[in-house]
Order: sequence, then C-alpha cells, then structure tokens
Amino acid sequence: MKRLALCLAALAVLCVSAGALLSIRPAQEHTYPAGTWRTLPQATEIPLQRGEIPVNWADAESLQALPGIGPVYAQAIIDERERNGPFYYPEDLMDVRGIGKARLAVIRGLIDLSPAPEIPEEED
Repeated sequence: MKRLALCLAALAVLCVSAGALLSIRPAQEHTYPAGTWRTLPQATEIPLQRGEIPVNWADAESLQALPGIGPVYAQAIIDERERNGPFYYPEDLMDVRGIGKARLAVIRGLIDLSPAPEIPEEED
C-alpha cells in the first residue's frame, strides 16, 4: 500500500512538473529567406528595443560607434537594410555576414530598432 501511495505521489509531481514545462514557451527566432524583404510583424509582436544607435537609419560613421563594428560591418549593415528593409528584431542583424550570436550579444543593448523618422515635405 505504501508503494502505491509513493508511486501516485511521484506521478502527481511529474504531472505538475510537466504541466509547468509545457506552459513555458521558448522565444521565437525570426528567420527570413535570403534575398527577401522582411515583413512587418504585428504591433504587439514588435519588441521594445531602445538603445543609442538607430540601426535602421544610422549612417556608417554612427554604426561604427558599436563595439566590434568597423567600416566593413557598418557598410554591410547598411547594404542589408537597403536590400531587405528595416530590422524589426535584434536577430535580424544576424542576416548581415559576419554578425553572429556572439557579436549580437555585445551590441544588443546598444541598438535602437525604431523606424527612420519621417521628414515632413516642404510646402511650396
């Protein structure tokens, strides 16, 4: 009888643990096929990312203020942005050749993913 009670208790603990694990969802990775435009995610899916360097509209000189980003990587970021549109997620920067998980981890808190500011047209 003690063995049955012990087995039932262990089963209950397992069920509770499994339920807790199933309710935890892993972070989604956003990948895009090479050479395609990124699509704008729903407004509720856009992560708040406010750093000092606006990667979606900064020039090469500004991008070089990021640690580990020199003139070559800065130009590669600009080229990727012009080819595929703005970066919506920090992981989008890994589409740039030479920027991997380690380099992204260093610059993640320093980048700003907000869109380029709209410049009002001058009226004649």
